[in-house]
Amino acid sequence: MTPRTLFKTMEYVREIQKNETIRTWEQIRWLGMITIQPHLKKGTTIKPHELIRFDWDTEKPARVQKKEEIQAMLERIAKRDKIDVQMTFGGEILKANGNNSTT
Repeated sequence: MTPRTLFKTMEYVREIQKNETIRTWEQIRWLGMITIQPHLKKGTTIKPHELIRFDWDTEKPARVQKKEEIQAMLERIAKRDKIDVQMTFGGEILKANGNNSTT
């Protein structure tokens, strides 16, 4: 087994364990909601996420890289590997070569 295969396998197992934990806590939250529902005032309802909030309830926005950050990354790669690098970003072609870089 290569290190990469081992790493991917461990990552997969961690993801399965995380999903199992989330599923278990979601079941507990649902059971809590059903248990408390009869004791609320007439006509009042409660939703599971109002009973308790978990970290996974809110999606964290993905970090968006700026053009300047990507250009700097391309320049580092081109300089390190002494090759010409080209990438499309937002319809614009960013370029960097091993000797000096241009946009």
